[in-house]
Amino acid sequence: QPDQFVYAEVKVSGTGVTQSWDSVNGERDFRIVTSGYSDGGGTTTVPGCVNGHRELPAIERVVTKGGRKHPSVRSTLVPCTPQPAYFPDMPTSASAMGAFLEQYHRTNHGDPNSLAGDAGGMLESDYMLPAQRAALYKYLSSAPGLIVFPSLPDASGRTGVGIGWTVGHVKTVLIFDSGTSTLLGIDTLNQQGKLIGGESLLVPPTIVSQLGQLP
Repeated sequence: QPDQFVYAEVKVSGTGVTQSWDSVNGERDFRIVTSGYSDGGGTTTVPGCVNGHRELPAIERVVTKGGRKHPSVRSTLVPCTPQPAYFPDMPTSASAMGAFLEQYHRTNHGDPNSLAGDAGGMLESDYMLPAQRAALYKYLSSAPGLIVFPSLPDASGRTGVGIGWTVGHVKTVLIFDSGTSTLLGIDTLNQQGKLIGGESLLVPPTIVSQLGQLP
């Protein structure tokens, strides 16, 4: 439903864990919680985008009697574009997926980095119906320059099938469970095939009803 949220939990290799709550329609608040990072982590909540504007607090210092300054919080509206985490009109056929990615994500289909980044981002944080996910998988399978890794671990050590692209001097690889085809994570490999970074999807995109609610 439009007032629900998409929850996901990602572990970054060698650092910490990020939990996110994305608004289904992009109009509700967005929240991200980090833990285990060098800065100690924390919680950030960003107001939703309603009618093309986002309401942000602006803290000002107001001089009162006696020359003292006290904070005064005033809201300010800034232009924005809703960023939904679920697309009802996402196609269920691979033939229509290219036009969809170009329209909503401005994907450059001739650029492996653009395609890998957009597809990986959607699989990590957006909610998809099974038929939509299958169409995206089929579309990716026809992408030029596709590299298949029969067995590759994700950032948490779980082994799956890797599908990737060469991007500059590194490879971006999506790791899938060989039995369920569920995304496990995203690896970054150097030219020698050594893991130099990655993310592990601990909780795949899941619908929850409240901001901050766990599935």
